[in-house]
Amino acid sequence: MNIAMGPGERVIKDWVYGTVKEGRTKKNAELVVTNKRIITYSQSKIALDIEEIPLSSVNTITYHKGGASFFAKLLGVLEIIIGIPFSVLIVGIKWIMDGVRRIRSGEFSLEITMHEKAITGIYLGLRRGRSKKAKKVKVWINKTAIDDIGAQLGAIVLANQTI
Repeated sequence: MNIAMGPGERVIKDWVYGTVKEGRTKKNAELVVTNKRIITYSQSKIALDIEEIPLSSVNTITYHKGGASFFAKLLGVLEIIIGIPFSVLIVGIKWIMDGVRRIRSGEFSLEITMHEKAITGIYLGLRRGRSKKAKKVKVWINKTAIDDIGAQLGAIVLANQTI
């Protein structure tokens, strides 16, 4: 993380919660909590994205984590079963890989709202897999990190929030 800290500011916790690969560009998505603000940060060789809000402005934190639906998992198993006899061909390997991706798919979202009603705050969301609109975008979710975010973020903010 190359974000400058203010006077008396220190990092309490940071998580690399996902990786986004678009073409040849790969960037990690990070969430950083200091004793004064919450920062989302992602950087690649060609782009830098930073969003931040002061801890004193945090109103609500909404966290959601989900996995693939039963139907998606069933479809994934069928793709694997159909792909096995054709595994000597490229199409069979593709079916198997798509089936595994479908079974392992997941998503999470984190919304942090601020006291000011007109301002939303920070929204993070990732879905594992490929984007349907941009076929060359791949997303990997760090499940350990997002579980940790869900378990700890509210307590960290509450313990360090000055209103």
